[in-house]
Amino acid sequence: MEFTIRKGTIKECIACEKQIAEFDYAYPEEEYSKRFKDTYFSIFVAEIDRKIAGYKVGYQKGDFFYSWLGGVIPAYRRKGIAKALAKKQEQDCRDRGIEKIRFKTYLKYDKMLRFALKNHFTILSEDKRTGKLVLEKKL
Repeated sequence: MEFTIRKGTIKECIACEKQIAEFDYAYPEEEYSKRFKDTYFSIFVAEIDRKIAGYKVGYQKGDFFYSWLGGVIPAYRRKGIAKALAKKQEQDCRDRGIEKIRFKTYLKYDKMLRFALKNHFTILSEDKRTGKLVLEKKL
């Protein structure tokens, strides 16, 4: 299966997010708008046969880019989509002169943690009480 990556919309992100079981909550459009207010943001989606297969969303926060949300619908996993979306986001940041990307995750999402470490992110902090991690990659 071949896929393409393109700029996406908030509505596409929300629709995709609702199909990913690991997410127990889909953010409403208002939350996206609030986070994107007065800052640079990017939305990328992966498409297979005109269907959204995955997405990656983030926004600039001070001197780094915060990779806020992203995921791949289970039926489309293990095809390189998550890696391609991450590379697209990183290239977009480089093009804008942004030198660091950060994101948060939890220890319970072991696949996400393995993906991040494999892709040269380092752990900045860990909350042992909640299992929350903050990771960063220098571009």
